[in-house]
Amino acid sequence: TGSHIYFQTKNPKQLLVTDRLLRNRKYLSIELPYDTTIARNKTKTIASRFNVTVDSPMVHILAGNVPAILLGYLGTEAPAFYRFPPSLFTRAIAVSTRSFILRGYDTTLSKSNQLFMKGDPVSGIMHSRNDLPELRGDLVSTDGLLHYDSVTHLLAYITFYSNRMLCLDTNLNLVYNGHTIDTFSTYQTREGNFASGSMAIHTNIAPSRFINRENCAAGGKLFNNSALKADNEIDRQFAGSSVIDVYDLKDGSYQASFYIPDFRNEKLRRFRIFDKLIVVVYNSHIVTYHLPP
Repeated sequence: TGSHIYFQTKNPKQLLVTDRLLRNRKYLSIELPYDTTIARNKTKTIASRFNVTVDSPMVHILAGNVPAILLGYLGTEAPAFYRFPPSLFTRAIAVSTRSFILRGYDTTLSKSNQLFMKGDPVSGIMHSRNDLPELRGDLVSTDGLLHYDSVTHLLAYITFYSNRMLCLDTNLNLVYNGHTIDTFSTYQTREGNFASGSMAIHTNIAPSRFINRENCAAGGKLFNNSALKADNEIDRQFAGSSVIDVYDLKDGSYQASFYIPDFRNEKLRRFRIFDKLIVVVYNSHIVTYHLPP
């Protein structure tokens, strides 16, 4: 917000809040409708896979393994709990108060492909599309991160193991099929399946090579942390920092690049951009930077 930064913790019941200078730390408690502290309980809990997003005063808890979406307000009673969608999801973002875009499974299909879904957990209305050939195939190689930009009202999906970058509108229509400036258009990993008791495990069976590590969308731009060194980059600079390539989200065109330095020999794990502020999470530190002109 204009005055605060909210951080998800390992506990779905707790948020860390600071001012924009990372001072005046405090924890906010979220009352959940049932106990989520017993991760091995026979009843599925939020503890094993969840994502908390804050659009103050709204708070959303997206629990992909339950599956469930919880909607509430900061500092009030427990958020409302909705068993939604009907099957597991692995990525989820809010595009409005009650509208969510998810990447997950459709149990009515014979294949285990993940697909994009849009839905309202309150009404239960949902629609999906499974006709994007760029994301069909195994579950591992097409894995990536999903973002929403409130300026352009566009969605961006960037894969980890190739240079693919998809842009969709909020009705899941494909705007363009783009790519990053890295040259690896084929997926740099391969999926295999094996059984473990009554469970089927999907995992990579070949060495994986990250093309894109972490990214975010803000102000009509996509900011992507490329894992590959460019031919014109200095070895020392690449080794001691993380390169961020900037793209115009409307057409996928490359704009510029800048570097986020390592902090005390730690590379960035996550970063988000708000206005001109870069918030970077390292392994054991949080640092803010000013966005370059």
